[in-house]
Amino acid sequence: MNEKIIVDESDRRYEDYGVWGDDLGAMFRLRNDVGMFFKQEYYEEVVKPLFRVDCGVKGCEKTDLDNPMSKKILGEHLRKEHGLVMCDLCVIARRCGF
Repeated sequence: MNEKIIVDESDRRYEDYGVWGDDLGAMFRLRNDVGMFFKQEYYEEVVKPLFRVDCGVKGCEKTDLDNPMSKKILGEHLRKEHGLVMCDLCVIARRCGF
């Protein structure tokens, strides 16, 4: 059984939610890679930006590169547009400080 976590500010217990496999209802979003349900609004405003990959170079507007090839696309963008190379260790640690 794959255990999941529900991120919600209420005082409800896990058993009080109507979890059916990967479905908790329209108000919640499951992020499979971390096994967590988030309230949809909280997910869009807080969680999703944490996983998004942006350019980071001051003045560059290249954002929303979140797709399966995001690191590759970002690497190509940095190389072509800014003459920069990504360090894999820095990317993994999210320490890119352009």
